[in-house]
Amino acid sequence: MTKTSRYLKYSIIGLVFALLIMPIIVSTNLFFPYITGKAFYFRSIIEIITALYIILVCYDRSFLPKKSPIAYALGAFLIIMALATVLSVAPAKSFWSNFERMEGYVTLIHLGLLFLVTSSVFNTRRLWVYLMHGSMFASIVIGLNALNDLSPDKINTISGGRIQGSLGNSSYLGVYALLHIFMAGFFLFSHFARKNIKDILSRVFGYALVIIFNAVILFKTGTRGAMVGLVLGVLLTAFILAVWEKNNKKIRNLGIGILAIALIGLAFLGAIRGTDFAKQYPLLDRYSSLVTWNLSGVVEKEGYSRAGLLWPMAWKGVQEKPVLGWGQDNFGYVFGKYYNPAAYSQEQWFDRTHNVFFDWLIAGGFLGLAGYLALFVALIMVLWSKHPDPTKGHKWPLIERATITGLLLAYFVHNFFVFDNLTSYLIFFILLAYFHERNVAAHKSVQGHTATTYAPLVPKEESRLFVVLLVAVLLFFALYDVNYKPYKNSSDLIKAMQAMNNHYDANGKVVGPDPQEVFGYFKSIFDSNVTLGVAETRERLVEVTSAIIASTSTSPEIKTEFDSLTREQYAQQFEKFPGDPRYHYFFGLYLSNVNDTKGSIDEFQKAVDLSPTKQQFIIQEGIVYVTKKEYQKASDLFKRAYELDKTYDSARVFYAIGLVYSGKVDDAIALVAGTPAESDSALVSAYLDVGRFDIIEKLAQKKIDADPNNAQLHVSMAALYLKAKKFNSAINELRQAAQIEPGFKVQADKYIKMIQNGQDPTE
Repeated sequence: MTKTSRYLKYSIIGLVFALLIMPIIVSTNLFFPYITGKAFYFRSIIEIITALYIILVCYDRSFLPKKSPIAYALGAFLIIMALATVLSVAPAKSFWSNFERMEGYVTLIHLGLLFLVTSSVFNTRRLWVYLMHGSMFASIVIGLNALNDLSPDKINTISGGRIQGSLGNSSYLGVYALLHIFMAGFFLFSHFARKNIKDILSRVFGYALVIIFNAVILFKTGTRGAMVGLVLGVLLTAFILAVWEKNNKKIRNLGIGILAIALIGLAFLGAIRGTDFAKQYPLLDRYSSLVTWNLSGVVEKEGYSRAGLLWPMAWKGVQEKPVLGWGQDNFGYVFGKYYNPAAYSQEQWFDRTHNVFFDWLIAGGFLGLAGYLALFVALIMVLWSKHPDPTKGHKWPLIERATITGLLLAYFVHNFFVFDNLTSYLIFFILLAYFHERNVAAHKSVQGHTATTYAPLVPKEESRLFVVLLVAVLLFFALYDVNYKPYKNSSDLIKAMQAMNNHYDANGKVVGPDPQEVFGYFKSIFDSNVTLGVAETRERLVEVTSAIIASTSTSPEIKTEFDSLTREQYAQQFEKFPGDPRYHYFFGLYLSNVNDTKGSIDEFQKAVDLSPTKQQFIIQEGIVYVTKKEYQKASDLFKRAYELDKTYDSARVFYAIGLVYSGKVDDAIALVAGTPAESDSALVSAYLDVGRFDIIEKLAQKKIDADPNNAQLHVSMAALYLKAKKFNSAINELRQAAQIEPGFKVQADKYIKMIQNGQDPTE
């Protein structure tokens, strides 16, 4: 190897090691700070190492890619997903993704390049050992950082006490810890199989520490999918060792011991399930609830939003486009078209099925899913294949094969309940590259090609210099277009949102938003012609423009500029990404806010046409008809939304409101009688608008009768009497409130005096 080749090789190795700190990156100056910073960092490094790799192979052809089942599987997967991207319902979105996910085909390309470069350059077992040990060390750093979530100043901001750390999501941290548990187990067992434990005691202690620490982190994330994966993966590993290890009694006993411990642990969780002891510890209760034979009950209770709602929607989408799917990041189209009205109580916008297999079915159809599963199959084939030297049996000891097989099952199970992310992709693709390269090395050793012979791919120095120059130019444009421009847009979007907030000047005086500055940020983003993040920027734009137009301190000229920009951008959104009801809904809300009722009705109707069973769209259209005083149309729409799922109380309220405004008050009363909707504030306002104070009075009195010593109810009743101009009744209610709550007497006397003087205390 020449000096140049050596320099290039170790530069690449150093940059690959630098990828290991990616999970701890949090860019607070970017939109979706836990996601975008990591992705831009990852993509930039991959592009740099790819450029260096191209130059390296020009100087030394021994680093060219090698063949293996894993390489073929990955190549096929990338080709399938390329076709799925080109033929998707929104190719640009499928390629670039968005700020929230930062995936798309562009990320698959970068992952493929990661595999290509690492599997070609990391050509000794020692390098792989260093890389994986570096990853395990990074997992300790990231886990320690995540434990800060349990500090008193943060614990209340973390959902249910579940830690997430710099990954920004408990599930992401859970699978990251899961993979490192098995990675440490792989090295622990490797040493255990090859050496006397007394000689490696310090290493055993170190690997055990990594395993225990990451297990604690996984537990603290509350990620049930990862925990189930861990248990099943450990059981499979132990079962393989206990049953198939015939030669090494020590390893077989180890497998039996692990199996026994795992089963005892499961029995303990099952025994405490639902007990007061478990309920004292929310995370323990969360995990123990899964240990039951009634799996359908668990799915119904814990996984209904996935198995009962999302997956059936996804399956309908798969049936419509079974071969190559809808394209990556396009589940929103399926979610809208096949929306289940029973999902009203869930998140309003799902962009993932929360099942990686359904995700790939949506993204690439059955071919895409087959390509993804082929990665697991190819890895298993390589892992369990015989060594090319017949005297050596398998390429890896049984204990190593068992551990990695357990890892794949654990990862597989976790992915059944959630979607993947860049940090887990990083570890998975490094493992793919490792087993690919070691498989190649095993075949080389048998064929007598262990020595690396220098041979430049491009013989002439002048030609190599030309390649270097060309690669440098391409790298510049890749870094600029793929990373810098969207990075700047993400940063400008945050600045635009921050500029909308009040802030203090140098003298400590409160200064309001600067609309011109905000406009400049948005204009800069749109003028960059970058697809990544443009849809999310438009979502924020309608919010900002609505606030600007509602402001009394903003000039008409600025308002006009914002309005024109918003209309222009949404016209482009509908042209480039047609068929997505989400953006017709957002634009309809904006037009409604600026009193363009005709335009808003048109947009809401388009949203309803694209997603006919989503109540939110139908109700919003009905609300606009109420403002137009076209009450029968509003009532018909509200009825339609209500009848999609009659358990939806908000839809019941709006239907009742429609009945009230259309003159069917008795029907409205019958509809809401005995339900939480009966005394809804919006329905009460409708009664007031049509002059039916008698109904309001009955509802308020019903509350007072149920809780006569509640002073606040009497105050609320007084406010209602004021609206109805029943001043004496209002005064009587205030006096009763003062009798119940003596501390309120001074305030009550003040209100009574104001009423007697013809003033309204509520104004």
